[in-house]
Amino acid sequence: MDLLKATWDHQADKVAEAVEKSHNNACAPIDYNNEHALSIAVSFAYYAARAYYTIIPEAPAGKGYADLTFIPVNPMHPAMVIELKWNKTVKTGIDQIREKNYTGNILCVGISYEKTDANDPAYKKHTCIIEQL
Repeated sequence: MDLLKATWDHQADKVAEAVEKSHNNACAPIDYNNEHALSIAVSFAYYAARAYYTIIPEAPAGKGYADLTFIPVNPMHPAMVIELKWNKTVKTGIDQIREKNYTGNILCVGISYEKTDANDPAYKKHTCIIEQL
């Protein structure tokens, strides 16, 4: 529930930190470095959100698919579209959501994971941007 509240409150740093912890705990090192592993980690991190949302992975969205779509059970909560990126900027994910021309009370959540840094071979950095449509 803390992660969901942080998302609703646009606390992108807290969301990125929670997803990073989930990614580290949910994925074996051999499977860690890909978007599918990140999707599993995010689904795991948002497990408690299932009390508030129907979560649809790879939902059709115009030309392509949304990585994770959260349809609220109660309309007082915003819908959420989460776009995941691996070794790309988090802004790329937000831009991809915006290109779909969604309308309504929707939170756009971009989450990115970068696996390398020339100065630190153990570098694993997750970032997040949250925008309201």
